[in-house]
Amino acid sequence: MFQNLSRNALLSRGLLIAALLLPGLGAFAQNIAVKGTVTSATDNGSVPGVNIVVKNTLTGTSTDADGKYEINAPSNGILVFSGIGYVTQEVAVNGRATIDIKLAADTKQLEEVVVVGYGTQKRNALTNSVSQISGEAITKRPVSNIQQSMQGLMPGVTVLDQGGSPGKSNTNIRVRGITTFNINGSSTSGYDLGKNDALVIVDGIEQRLSDINPDDIESISVLKDASSTAIYGSRATNGVILVTTKRAKGGKVQVDYHGYYAVQKSNNVPKMMGIEAYMREQVAAYTNAGLAVPARFTEESIQAYVHATDREKYPMPNTWFETMLRSAPQQNHTISVAGGTDMIRTRLSARFQDQQGVIAGYSNKIGEFRLNTDYNVSKRIRVSGDINYRYARALNPTVNNSGQNPQPLNHFFHGTLWAVPKYPDGTYGLSTQGNNPLMFNEIGGAVKTSDGLPGGLCQG
Repeated sequence: MFQNLSRNALLSRGLLIAALLLPGLGAFAQNIAVKGTVTSATDNGSVPGVNIVVKNTLTGTSTDADGKYEINAPSNGILVFSGIGYVTQEVAVNGRATIDIKLAADTKQLEEVVVVGYGTQKRNALTNSVSQISGEAITKRPVSNIQQSMQGLMPGVTVLDQGGSPGKSNTNIRVRGITTFNINGSSTSGYDLGKNDALVIVDGIEQRLSDINPDDIESISVLKDASSTAIYGSRATNGVILVTTKRAKGGKVQVDYHGYYAVQKSNNVPKMMGIEAYMREQVAAYTNAGLAVPARFTEESIQAYVHATDREKYPMPNTWFETMLRSAPQQNHTISVAGGTDMIRTRLSARFQDQQGVIAGYSNKIGEFRLNTDYNVSKRIRVSGDINYRYARALNPTVNNSGQNPQPLNHFFHGTLWAVPKYPDGTYGLSTQGNNPLMFNEIGGAVKTSDGLPGGLCQG
């Protein structure tokens, strides 16, 4: 009896505590609609495009053309306001439905020195549109080339990565969209939109971005408006990307190393239809067409395929993605030595990169070095000499002797549905329905491409 009373008393106390806590929990989880206006502390003007995010969440919005915003946030949450050229500010909601704030200008950004054409200027003295990112921001991303690391870092600059085999990433860089149309008679539309990339200048020389070691970059500036044509002419119509490489600062010798090891995987792999669903869809297709259903798609055959344990006799269809794709390693190593005196300064860097493809047989290896030297002849005369050499070797499987179709990936969707990819004795499964992508990839041959790129510059 005493035990039953104790249990009842404990249960009553537990319910009482829960009743007292529930209102508090509801208040803690309650969201309210918060709206307001963001203005500049300098001129009280509205600030469009400011990002507002609920701290420690993925909930966010941005201000409209009038600087207004509206967001759902916890009554005891914190809103984080951030925008280009302004100091990031955190504001506690404290149950308020309206929060108007003034953002202060980021004087550190305004004092930042930006590369513009033939010289440098401070941001607060610029009259044209320029974006700049540092080399440190680029090297934080473990990607195989500079173009991929630029994605999403600069407003108005769009990087379209169209994929490609290792070492041959096909990337388009557009500054403020497509600004010109190139007449192309062979194109179905009459225009060639692939020639709207920005002009790339590396230390005063036109060069491909893919040929530059990301660890050698000091900064990247993008000139966006028409004023850049006054310096570079009509080639600057689509914008200009100015790359400045690192140079020695003088003083003590400095040795730096940067490297990474990563594993690449395929994203958005198509999910193929299961064996039973596929066979029944085939039955429906033959029936709807008024044709006789082949013996392979009878109910007895379907059950045999579904419950079979011998997959050499009853192969699984549509397995080429699982058979061909893999996790591929990628590694990159850069070491640099820099130093000198007030009269002469030198920086030497060397790099090695090895990127394997997510399909066996694809690979790319890069070796390069860069030597940047500055010599102060006098207080008014300085001579700079740069030497850059890059060697790349790419391996790509092919399916014919001419090497005109080096894409076994194309056969994934046209591969035979019923052949065993490879038997234990090493022979390949064949069928009258399509090709065997694994066979093409392993014994169809390969294209080896070797590129050597020497470069040098001397200027005073």
